[in-house]
Amino acid sequence: MFDEMLDWLRTNGPSVNTQRLRTLVGAHGFHGAAVLSAAAAFLRQYDRSARWRTLAQRQRSAEAEPLFRFRDGKPMSSFGEVEAVFAEHGFLRGVVELRGYSQAFDPRLPACLGMRLRALFGVNVRAEAVLFLLAHREGANPNAMSRRIGYSQRSVQDALVAMNRSGWIHVREAGREKIYTLGPRLSGALGAEIDGAPQWTAWAPALRYLEALWLALGVPGLGDLSPELQAAEIRQAVEGPQQQTANAGFARVFSTPLPLRGEDYVRFTLRTGEDLLDVLEQ
Repeated sequence: MFDEMLDWLRTNGPSVNTQRLRTLVGAHGFHGAAVLSAAAAFLRQYDRSARWRTLAQRQRSAEAEPLFRFRDGKPMSSFGEVEAVFAEHGFLRGVVELRGYSQAFDPRLPACLGMRLRALFGVNVRAEAVLFLLAHREGANPNAMSRRIGYSQRSVQDALVAMNRSGWIHVREAGREKIYTLGPRLSGALGAEIDGAPQWTAWAPALRYLEALWLALGVPGLGDLSPELQAAEIRQAVEGPQQQTANAGFARVFSTPLPLRGEDYVRFTLRTGEDLLDVLEQ
């Protein structure tokens, strides 16, 4: 699956917003930045533009380690010849052999709306802002929008002010805030091209929570601890990302009527990971 992802990025790289990706990785504190750098360095073999260059130079693993792990968390150490690019970034894995099965994104699919807007407006803040406003017909202010779409408030505000001059992006005042919305004609035209209402998924905080949970479960010796200590270790690792994910629209995944401890908390937290994956797959 990892190599299929690389294959897809090789095909659809021009539609990937690497600047936004870099911002989201830093803003949410992802621990996989070094893996992202290795993947970007690998993709530079096929695309020598500046797109992947900054990501490729960003981070490296401090010590060489196997890239893949088994379900139980143990490292996958048998892989034959080592892939040189990943080894340079501190990750040991077999040679990548892209099969070339990936195709360009299908503009007919609702899930590809963001990619379509990038093709139309460019791979920039305007495409992300329009996508966000399509999914939030009530509108949003630049500050709230910037936190969600991975751009600075100034960049979002400048883009909205400029697009407002077109007459297709509207603005109204609500107290001291300015709320921007899509005009009905633009909203109707773009909405008519997709099936159902546009959806906005806060992928970054959700994936950060799943990463935190995965890392917590992979701590050596966790299974040897008592349920109470297991719960304490896991809670410390996921508490922050869990709150961010709940605030991003996934609160129902984490809802529980009573405070949980020990084994009950561990079981509940494992279930939240499964439930969150189910929500993201919808």
